[in-house]
Amino acid sequence: MKPFFKWTIEEVEDTFHVVLQKQSDILKEWLKIRSPPSQEQEKQLDTLREKLLD
Repeated sequence: MKPFFKWTIEEVEDTFHVVLQKQSDILKEWLKIRSPPSQEQEKQLDTLREKLLD
């Protein structure tokens, strides 16, 4: 088997039976979920925000 990085999109789609799905109820429900960031996530966001503002 050749390395994965040499595969074409078509080969990946055929091998893993990937099918384009423009609407997904599961994804829509997942995107509706809103949870506040943890303290660690807040720290990471602050760090990234500071880098962007520099």
